[in-house]
Amino acid sequence: MSVISPMQLEAFAVRTLEIATQGLLHEAPPADSDEEIAVSYSVLQDKSRPKFLLMLSVKVAWPAGGVSGLRGVNVSIEAVYGFPEDATEELIESFLPVHALANAWSTLRGVLASATGLCASGPYSLPIVNMVQFVKDAESLDDGKAFKGTIRTGDGWPARHSMNEQQGK
Repeated sequence: MSVISPMQLEAFAVRTLEIATQGLLHEAPPADSDEEIAVSYSVLQDKSRPKFLLMLSVKVAWPAGGVSGLRGVNVSIEAVYGFPEDATEELIESFLPVHALANAWSTLRGVLASATGLCASGPYSLPIVNMVQFVKDAESLDDGKAFKGTIRTGDGWPARHSMNEQQGK
């Protein structure tokens, strides 16, 4: 049995990256645990081939007047995952959305830590998340507050997500 996953990351892009800080005059220790984190995701399937577009958005807010040098963060990413042409629905469902989210979350954590590392308060790292529990909770919630998730299928996604464009061909 191979340890190489049949699900492979084929393209990744940051779609949104906004960071609001208290500024240099604020004596700021690194971001603390007073933050509120909202997460949403969706997965689109290209029915013409075994490719999936994962969109993951994270908003982090710190209370006004708090000790953190950060006020808010808004970051969203897109990742395209592919499977072998002969992949079964059962195989694909064993990887989506949990494994794709875990992969994208780890990548997003690095992007955010690098970007906030340029701020006066220093780098901020999103917490490590149990994606199995996250997906279960997301599927059971419908209040739109903490996080939500959707999986949709369609005839493909807009041309800007073409594999040829993503890979520069």
